[in-house]
Amino acid sequence: MAERVYKPFYHHLESPNAEAIKVRFWEKVEIGSPEDCWRWTAKANSKGYGFFKIASYHQVAAHRLSWAIHNRRDPGDLLTLHNCDNPQCVNPVHLRLGTDLDNMEDKMSRGRHRNGDRKGAKNGANKLDLATLAQVIAGFQIGLSNTEIANRLGVSHATISLIRLGKSWTEDSAKLGWKPKPKFKRAVSRPSGERGI
Repeated sequence: MAERVYKPFYHHLESPNAEAIKVRFWEKVEIGSPEDCWRWTAKANSKGYGFFKIASYHQVAAHRLSWAIHNRRDPGDLLTLHNCDNPQCVNPVHLRLGTDLDNMEDKMSRGRHRNGDRKGAKNGANKLDLATLAQVIAGFQIGLSNTEIANRLGVSHATISLIRLGKSWTEDSAKLGWKPKPKFKRAVSRPSGERGI
């Protein structure tokens, strides 16, 4: 495994541009109540962790910057861990500092290690959460099309289609009462006496 190189960033939050940086940062966050996850809405990596360009030459993990803003200090070479297990969350109340060992113990205890369950809400790269999935299922149940649901929720048609077909969010959808229709083959009518090839 490659060694992680820590690059200090807190000096940007002490610069004359600090307030502008904070405003730009919080504009990219869906802020809820203090106990809710605050979702990062901008650039994210394949694991769902957000990134913020704090300066033209410096990109910082969004949750690390949130922690630093809230605690008024640089996290240094420690990791910024999520109590909520949601990589998109930047609520500083849900964040804490920890070591590589702390992070590994979290992964093991929460089933996120390499062979752990990464389906549905446990997949950090997902575009939905359980509340949004409930809205998708409600849309199915009242007869909305995939396109209508996708447009209302701001997700792709493909995402909705995979849920409807039972190929994505299967376990969580079942808990919410959604059961995909069984696959069927279309009957082909042939003139009598003609054999199919």
